[in-house]
Amino acid sequence: MAFLGTNAAAAWGHFTGCDTNSITTVTSHNVSSISDEGNGAYKVNLSSSLSNYACVAVSQDDDGTGRDDGDNTVAQHNSDNIMFRFFRQQGHTNSGRSSHDPDGFSFIVMN
Repeated sequence: MAFLGTNAAAAWGHFTGCDTNSITTVTSHNVSSISDEGNGAYKVNLSSSLSNYACVAVSQDDDGTGRDDGDNTVAQHNSDNIMFRFFRQQGHTNSGRSSHDPDGFSFIVMN
């Protein structure tokens, strides 16, 4: 059951297959499409425009290797779409990071 209406999530999505270039939408609300924009970059297009919203994403590690642990960034958001970027830490320090495709990711938008 989804909670919709005032003070509810305006959009959400859960996607898998990002690491295999075969993105599958597991579940979503207010998402018209998702596109792979290059290594570690995904654009989610919204069905209904939004303004003044906050968004967060988490990456998914399906195979238990821990290789998908890293930083998740909302690189850009506007009324019609959101660009997500995913990074992996380099080595055992915080000295650098590189773009990577996670096994999957989930996001939620509140407005």
